[in-house]
Amino acid sequence: MPEDWLRIQSLYGPAAEGNWHTLIYEEQAGPTDTLTPELRALPNLIKLGGTPAALWARFYHHGHPVLRCGSANIAIAQAIRERFGVLASGEWSLGTCAGVVWLGCDDRGVYYRDNPLPQGPLCEPHVWKQVVGANGISGCYAGGDADYCLLRVSTPVQKLHPDLARLCDYSRRALILLYYPEDSASDRAQFRYFAPQYGVDEDAATGSASVQVAQFLRQCYGQTHMRLEQHSAQGGDIQTEIHGDQVWVRGQARCYPA
Repeated sequence: MPEDWLRIQSLYGPAAEGNWHTLIYEEQAGPTDTLTPELRALPNLIKLGGTPAALWARFYHHGHPVLRCGSANIAIAQAIRERFGVLASGEWSLGTCAGVVWLGCDDRGVYYRDNPLPQGPLCEPHVWKQVVGANGISGCYAGGDADYCLLRVSTPVQKLHPDLARLCDYSRRALILLYYPEDSASDRAQFRYFAPQYGVDEDAATGSASVQVAQFLRQCYGQTHMRLEQHSAQGGDIQTEIHGDQVWVRGQARCYPA
């Protein structure tokens, strides 16, 4: 991969624009949070370094470090496939601030795989009504106090307008809203992702949230293969598969010169 910038569209689909990332590759540089004003202005920045044998990445949203970014993982996998000239299939480890994830490509496209965070019961989902504007009917906490709250709602998520200021006051957890009817046996679900506490009012296409959604749907409904529609303004199109203890996230991506 030449030492230049790439623009990468990630987790898009027929009716979804997905997320856009700017990727900068620096083979010799080590991980650092030093950014120029030009880089801090970018909405979604990936700093990638190393070689396919030992890759690392740091993610930023308008200059603020981002712990996990699944759409960026998919973007990096596509960049490796196109720019490193790798074989048609293979896997590579990627060191991030949240730990190591595995990127890969095969005859179906690019993917990454990761372990879902531990999930605990959301004992009183209805109390989130003051934030969401609709009753929660079930859900879970995922990870620690600064990770995720997943709330399953009875209203299609595109009809909801969460109070983001109240969310910031109410919890440090990013909010995942999931619509999956109780009587459903479908392999499709809808979700949205909000993290105003961390500078992201609503993300366009969120692979890291889809990992938690996939785990929740497996535990509650036995689903192992899902097509997740993210109903942000841009939209996201994400496929998840569960193999053993890991969630595999798949989606379309393509690279452009920046």
